[in-house]
Amino acid sequence: MAGTKNWSAGDVLNAADLNSVSDQVVFQFADSAARDAGFGGAGEPTLQDGMCCVLLDTDTLQSYDGSAWRPVGQTAWSDYTPSTVTWSGAFTISRTLLVNRTVFWRARFTLDATPSGTLTMTPPYTYGSYSSGGVAGSGYAYDTSLDDAYAIAPYGTGGNIQFIEMQSTSQGAVTSTNPFTWVSGDSIRFLMIYEQA
Repeated sequence: MAGTKNWSAGDVLNAADLNSVSDQVVFQFADSAARDAGFGGAGEPTLQDGMCCVLLDTDTLQSYDGSAWRPVGQTAWSDYTPSTVTWSGAFTISRTLLVNRTVFWRARFTLDATPSGTLTMTPPYTYGSYSSGGVAGSGYAYDTSLDDAYAIAPYGTGGNIQFIEMQSTSQGAVTSTNPFTWVSGDSIRFLMIYEQA
């Protein structure tokens, strides 16, 4: 039996009936560890695409997509600090929001030293192949000494996030000398939107 069944008074609930619909309920688990332990063992259901559960510790509704558990609907904005940033500085703000598989990341990063090389950061969630190498947002780089701003855009490359300067004739990656010579106090602000892997 699959789908639903109309029951009548006096019907007997047998094991086959119960097993056929038990995979279609919304399971409740204390946390993700309990969820992961609840499938595949002796007498336990096998994971199937479309199964749903609620994690009680975070009040999160999740759906299994055939390979991983994904949140359903909107999560709350949360603080995010990249595990790697190639320039020295601090985030005045860095918040992320995951809606189904769409990632929103807004941030302001201010340098506290003169940098070298290309600005690179780790994203809050691994991005999908469609987000790799393509512009996935907008922002600006602010030069404090000239009180001037330059249009930039974040993009995914090599598992990280870099930025491209989009305003001058020397368009290219944001580096220690592009679009201006960066020093302590300069900042970059951006909003990035991309598809989670």
